[in-house]
Amino acid sequence: MLENCKFCELEESVLRENNGFTCADNNITVFFTKEYADYAYQLLGKSYCFIEQEKKANCLRIHCCHLI
Repeated sequence: MLENCKFCELEESVLRENNGFTCADNNITVFFTKEYADYAYQLLGKSYCFIEQEKKANCLRIHCCHLI
């Protein structure tokens, strides 16, 4: 994955530039699109993601997100 993706901190601009993030589990989608910033603000954790480096269909895609 590291050869094809860029690792970065999850931020609102990253979500906007990459057409958001969706997961089969709606709770995970809600967390990584709306609640992640509150966790960072409260110093409970920081969210990161892997983003596809090559554009396909005029957009980049977030492959996965995780919280540390």
